[in-house]
Amino acid sequence: MLNLGPFEFHKLEGCHVDAILENLDDRNVREFEEFYNVDPRDHLPLALDYDLSHAITHNGDIVAICGADGGQFWMVFSTKIKRVWRSAVRRSMPVIEFYHAFYDELYSDVWSENEFTHQWLAFLGFQPEFTGLMENGHTVVRFVRCNHWTDDIVSPPSRPVMH
Repeated sequence: MLNLGPFEFHKLEGCHVDAILENLDDRNVREFEEFYNVDPRDHLPLALDYDLSHAITHNGDIVAICGADGGQFWMVFSTKIKRVWRSAVRRSMPVIEFYHAFYDELYSDVWSENEFTHQWLAFLGFQPEFTGLMENGHTVVRFVRCNHWTDDIVSPPSRPVMH
């Protein structure tokens, strides 16, 4: 289990998708509708088909769902994230490290207008790789984070002993 302090990390289930759809953050709704041109009620249940899809809760409330598929990292927030945002940002790194156990390189394509997510990804060590124009006329920024950019020695007991 990941150490996320007051947060819990769960395998994504249908009840998590239902809960986040009831309280989906306005920024995410706008991104689904304007950038991806999809209805989140149709799109988010598809995350149940991925092996690496998870829910993050705080005091039993769903605050986010996230996952990685083929190295593409994604996260969607509920409105309840607003009351615990600072704590959630500080506790995000173990989530990224978890997905790095499966993929050496993680990437995330983010709408250019979603500066809030840009700053969060930069805090987590993602770097902008390129900016491109989508067919729908919106600009996307690809952020990439490679596992080899970080210290490969995660477990202090496995470090070499210095004499």
